[in-house]
Amino acid sequence: MNLKIARQIARLTQRQLAARSGVDESTISLIERDLRHYGAVNYFAIVKLAQALGVDPAVLFPVPDVPRAKRQRSA
Repeated sequence: MNLKIARQIARLTQRQLAARSGVDESTISLIERDLRHYGAVNYFAIVKLAQALGVDPAVLFPVPDVPRAKRQRSA
């Protein structure tokens, strides 16, 4: 689930979510439009948005799997 879907399920506009969470409406819009900007969103904004929507932050902003480096065997 992403922020836009969670917001729509909660039947909130971006403006309403901004008022409820304390996160600027332009930040919400930016997040919803471009996933690459997730890294620019600070942790506290993520927590505020999740709390306002009643979901866990990891639901809105999942951490991508990072492949583990293969171990090289010593010869």
